[in-house]
Amino acid sequence: ACSSGEEPLSIAIALNEAGWFERFPIQIDASDASPAAIARARRGIYRERSFRALPLGLRSKYFRQEAEGWRVSPELHGRIRWHIANLADPNEIAPLAGAPFIFCRNVFIYFSREAIRRTVDHFIRHMPRPGYLFLGASESLLKVTTELELQQVGTAMVYVKR
Repeated sequence: ACSSGEEPLSIAIALNEAGWFERFPIQIDASDASPAAIARARRGIYRERSFRALPLGLRSKYFRQEAEGWRVSPELHGRIRWHIANLADPNEIAPLAGAPFIFCRNVFIYFSREAIRRTVDHFIRHMPRPGYLFLGASESLLKVTTELELQQVGTAMVYVKR
């Protein structure tokens, strides 16, 4: 549920800044159920509001100002594959659910408990061991599944499939 792409781009920037793109063959798959949101993400142009938490140095490194807004660099944008996929539909997310790291932040706040359980069960069936599921700070799986172990990694909380 990447909406117009800010979160996958933030992940890509963090990975590049840490030197991971140079050392590992990393591909980021980003999806959203909205074709309009994915179309915006594929364009790679963002308005000023998208940069409220991004340091100016990173904006100037990864984005160029154009008449329509700020365009993400082709090198960074090329690390992301954009997909139209509904997380509630197992057939649509099956190709994505096998990833070792899944960021599903601030999505489940819109799902019923049963829809969360079905989606997470699908992730669990397909993700490798170990697999890591990142949720938003206000989201929890504690009443949904016991198959994932909640761990703290730095300041972040992550659900781990062992």
